[in-house]
Amino acid sequence: MTPRTSLVRRPGLRFILVIAALDTLALGLSAPVMPALLRGVVGGGPGRVSTWVGVFVVLWAAMQFLLSPAVGALSDRFGRRPVLLGACAGSCAGFALMAWAASLPGLILARIVSGAASANLSASHAYVADVSSPDERAACFSLVAATCGAGFLAGPVLGGVLGDIDVRLPFWVAAGLSLANAIFGVIFMAESLPRERRALFAWRSINPVGSLGLLSSRPALAAMAGAQFLLMVSEMAMPSTFVLYVTERFGWTNAAVGLIMTVATAANLLVQAVLFKPTVVRLGERRALVAGLLAGGLGLAMCGWAPTTLWLWLGVIPMAWYGLAAPLLRGLLTRQADPARQGQMQGAIACLFGVAGVLGPLLFTQVFGHFGRAIPGNPSSGAPFILAALMLMLAVPLAWRGSSRSS
Repeated sequence: MTPRTSLVRRPGLRFILVIAALDTLALGLSAPVMPALLRGVVGGGPGRVSTWVGVFVVLWAAMQFLLSPAVGALSDRFGRRPVLLGACAGSCAGFALMAWAASLPGLILARIVSGAASANLSASHAYVADVSSPDERAACFSLVAATCGAGFLAGPVLGGVLGDIDVRLPFWVAAGLSLANAIFGVIFMAESLPRERRALFAWRSINPVGSLGLLSSRPALAAMAGAQFLLMVSEMAMPSTFVLYVTERFGWTNAAVGLIMTVATAANLLVQAVLFKPTVVRLGERRALVAGLLAGGLGLAMCGWAPTTLWLWLGVIPMAWYGLAAPLLRGLLTRQADPARQGQMQGAIACLFGVAGVLGPLLFTQVFGHFGRAIPGNPSSGAPFILAALMLMLAVPLAWRGSSRSS
């Protein structure tokens, strides 16, 4: 496998890493102030605000589901560069609308525009597939994931500081970063898909339901897609219920929650950016994939079962290795796609993410509501994390079966 340093120096990948970092930094800026912005517009108590926060989460995921196949197919036909530049401009418009809107319909429109622009992930990952060999691909996806994680780590901190000045300021800054992203791409980003390798555009390729059929066209694809979906759904357990869980069960403060989330994110970044390559070299892709799924399951189970907060902190260690699984699965899936149709493959994977983004939060919050009962110290409130761990255990045989047929 190509050394990690040589991958970073590769111009095509370097440019997409900068774009991914700016994109996720802009998105992270808005995360801590979104509830406050909605509270100022919709009014009402915490219940009403939380309902609209949920609506905005679903809107975002729905746009991913509906538009990712179209974005991927368009990038197969016209190239990655114009699609990615258009998405950067769309993000700028969406964040600016969010900062400017003074009514609920205006905020909903802004969220739709931002969600549509976020569908560029299918083109971004197709770009990575274009500039990397099949053997390098998982390592490249791991680098992109680490870069995105760094943006999400820094974004909320900066967004919180800016939000204390003005609740709309983070959105204006996010719009500015998206504009800078577009300008950077215009100047530096080269096209990764030559004209002779571009695919003809077919309307059926933009159907989100039909695009999922690509993932079931062969047994290996179907097995890995099943593992990918279970992984994506399980990843929603933490952002959906962790804050509720630790505050209700252990009485944690916001500072304590922020500290463990920062440490967990940093540990995950360490694995993806530094330890990914030596781990895959030592274990091989299939064993490293299974190890990542098992480690994630162990970390989630420790979180859900934890009799004391010490177990939560210990669970950070196996949870960090959870980050092995997603880039390895994506890398194995892309090997099954024609080089001219990488966008369609990435669009289909993004569709899975959209479905998981809608289903996961609904599922885990309902499980928490049923078992948690908001009783301090109630051990059954960890049920969402136990369920997520079981999903990863189900993903293990699917991933093993699919990767054996794709190797």
